[in-house]
Formats: sequence, C-alpha cells, structure tokens
Amino acid sequence: MSPRDLLDPTVLRQGAAASLARSIRPALADRFRALALSRQPVPLETQFRLYTRLWALHNRLRYDVPTEPWATIEVDPDAVMEYVPDVELPWGLGRVRTGDWSSRENRLPLADLPRYRGLVQHFEKGLDWEDTDYYDHLVARYADHDGPFPRGHEDFDSFWRDRRESHEALYRSMRDDGYRPNGAVEHDPDDWGEFVHSLEPLVVVGHEGEILWSEGFGRLCVAKILGIESIPVYVLCRHERWQRVRERLAGTGRGSCSPALERHRDHPDVPTSVG
Repeated sequence: MSPRDLLDPTVLRQGAAASLARSIRPALADRFRALALSRQPVPLETQFRLYTRLWALHNRLRYDVPTEPWATIEVDPDAVMEYVPDVELPWGLGRVRTGDWSSRENRLPLADLPRYRGLVQHFEKGLDWEDTDYYDHLVARYADHDGPFPRGHEDFDSFWRDRRESHEALYRSMRDDGYRPNGAVEHDPDDWGEFVHSLEPLVVVGHEGEILWSEGFGRLCVAKILGIESIPVYVLCRHERWQRVRERLAGTGRGSCSPALERHRDHPDVPTSVG
C-alpha cells in the first residue's frame, strides 16, 4: 500500500493511517489510534486537522518541494473566475491529487453563483437586497423548508436578516480597513461551519496552475467588488501535474527552462526562493 492509499478517508478507523504516522511520528500515530478505537464520532475539525498533518508528512516523503499546508499564498481576486464544487473540505489542507477534478467540465463560473450576482447587484448597482438574485435564490431554496434554519434561526426572516447584515458588515470592514486575515477569529470547536468560516478562503490549484475557488465565496466576492488587489488563501488541494511543475521549477534557474515552464515562474504558488 502506497502512502497515498493510506490517506483515503476510509482508512481512519482501520488503522492504516496510524501505520503511516507511526513510522514517522509516534505521537501522531497515537492520536489516530485513539480516534480509531473511539466509539464517538470524530469531530470534523479534528479530522480536518489530523488529515492536514498526515498530508504534510506524506508530501515530505514523496516530493522534493513539499509545501506547508498552513502557509497561505497571496491571490489576486480578479484573477479568479471559476470554482470547483466537488473537492470536499474535511480531508484536510495540502492534498495532492490526480484525476480530472480540475478539468474544464468540472469547473463552474463564479458569475453563476446567486450570491456573487446578488452582491454585485446590491453593492455595485444599488439594488435593494430583496430585488437581488441572491434573495430570490434563498427564497426558492427554503420555500418548503421544515425545521430549524441554518445557524439556529427559527424562521426565514431571521435567517435572511442575519445573512444580509453579515454581508453588509463584511463589505464595510473590507472597504474601511482592507482585507484582515481571519487567523485570530474565535469559533465554537463543535461547530464545523464556524471553523470553516474562521479559516482564510480556500482554493485549489488545477493541473495547469489555474487557481480555482473552493470556500470563502463571500470574502472573494466583496474583494472583487472593492478592487482589493491581493488576499491570503489556503491551498486545499493541488493537482499532481501542477506539483510536478513546482518540482521542475525548483531544479532550474530563472530563464533556463522551456517557455512552457518559465511562464509559471511568478505563479503565487511557486515559492519565491525557487529560481
């Protein structure tokens, strides 16, 4: 079994992940073993952090230019036009995956998101919130909703007011103070949604180095509207073909590689020390 196979989510309770960790860092193996033997569900934040650590170990073993999963890269919001909906969050930061998940047919335009259109309609075009595509989308989505609404709201009006005020506050904050990293944001350790919101936005890097959004759409949309030039993001996943490009760049000096490779030299996901 390869190190990559050991990272499949199904192995957590089978002990295979602990086998990989045990050979490198006993304390981490003990943590995985404790979770595997526990009869309690593993909290998603705990799972996310443990798999992030395991991916970091895997990448150090496999690649000459591994990355620090918790290190951010700076991205120009205007350069991001698409997102990928099918890269799941709980399996941690810093993954390297093959496959067609970043191919054209698996990407969607940001302009297709009702939230993005709604924020543009409200903040740029001056429409009332209730006249935006975002409002219409949420009304349709929860038309037949039965039970509690997200974040503990008891009815749609309360939920919508919270969403609207949250976006207004985010817009004012970023307009007046610029983008402020989320590192110090406190969250409920049992609330997966709050934990995800406490992270910097998440991107994936496709097989040709394309930066595609994954999470943190509100901040991306507002940054685009305000013309903010750069924001920090975490890389949730890289395509293995792109990781190989990073490896090749690490072994060449600036101007000494082929044009196809050289065009990636200043990519935000290529370490500044390379070349």
